[in-house]
Amino acid sequence: MTKVRFYLEPGVGEDVLAVFDPDDPGQRGIFECYSHAGQHSTCSAGYLSELKEASPEQYARLKKELESIGYFLEAV
Repeated sequence: MTKVRFYLEPGVGEDVLAVFDPDDPGQRGIFECYSHAGQHSTCSAGYLSELKEASPEQYARLKKELESIGYFLEAV
């Protein structure tokens, strides 16, 4: 299972950002993430601190997309 936390990205409409292993930042506070628009990328802890968490209804579509490409997710 991959732990994931979902956030709403400001200024991008209803785009949701999935952050993998959200309690364990990689080197220099960088997290692996995924969104509909950019797909796999990275983001900083500073950026995440400015975002609001998404509700299950808001992130349902992105979670389903990730599971369809092979992820086994645990939303935290």
